[in-house]
Amino acid sequence: MNVFTMNESENEIFRELISHFDSGLSLNFRPLNRSIESEWEPDYHLFLLDAGFANSEYLHERMNELRKRGAHDRHFLFVIKNKESISSQNLELVVDDLKTSLQTYLVDPVILTASINGQKAYVNDEPFEIWNHKTAEYQSFKKLKHLHQTDVIERYTGFKELIDFYQRFWRDAQPAFLWSSSDLTPFIYNELPAELIEALNSLKGIELLKIEDPEIFAAAVKDRHVLSVAYIPEEGGMGGTALHAKWVIREGEEEPMIKKPHHFVLSTSLYRKRNHPHHLLLTDPDVVVTDREGFPVPKTSVVNFKEEVIKMSGYRAFLTAVEEEIS
Repeated sequence: MNVFTMNESENEIFRELISHFDSGLSLNFRPLNRSIESEWEPDYHLFLLDAGFANSEYLHERMNELRKRGAHDRHFLFVIKNKESISSQNLELVVDDLKTSLQTYLVDPVILTASINGQKAYVNDEPFEIWNHKTAEYQSFKKLKHLHQTDVIERYTGFKELIDFYQRFWRDAQPAFLWSSSDLTPFIYNELPAELIEALNSLKGIELLKIEDPEIFAAAVKDRHVLSVAYIPEEGGMGGTALHAKWVIREGEEEPMIKKPHHFVLSTSLYRKRNHPHHLLLTDPDVVVTDREGFPVPKTSVVNFKEEVIKMSGYRAFLTAVEEEIS
């Protein structure tokens, strides 16, 4: 991970504090006030920003450089490093202003607030006080530790939240957040029948990536560089997660009364019959051939039964939609 900050000594302090967590983080110092000279491989970028001038010209220069090099939306994390230097009300204003500014480059920038000085005091048992909103008083870390309220300290310093973010969305996540310079378009899914995975893998230009975690999937589908499909079995659902996916697939036999764009109904059980012998399909009661208006027509009129079954199963319509999107 590249860490952008104004001076290397601050980066060393940050590195030391991070080392107290079993995170597996590897940090590379990058001066925020210096141009990027080398061509980098895809990586993650953490910006440690001062609350007093978080939205600086240096930040915008580095963002422009990274975006030109193909850095991906989900490879950025911004941290206000000294939240103790301003009031909580002003901190909210700083975060809001920074987020608005960063939306020039990123769809949904992630901004955390932290206190390097607070974490340093916590680790080294040094004096440090914070305002406790519940008790409406200043409380020292020493007192909070005595009261077994270390969770209050950890929420304030922000380091645990930072590590949790790294582990959940970067270290342990499926490799869905690829750089836009990739030759293949990431195609993410939560669950799909094996038959559909095989069919999608036959298409050129996409890379299938499975993301089972609902929270990570919900974040990934908002990424403008990926295609996504949310699969809903006959019994079950994805909740609000499916709403943001590029396509939504529901397993079933009947088309809904009101059709929605990018929503498809598939019958995998029917699709599995595509290679059945012609004479079996002629007598199969589940194989009902219809015209464009949905009225039944004689099966004997079908020339290519395999293609007809693929079409009736809904697979053809969905695969065609994907092909049109990537072409």
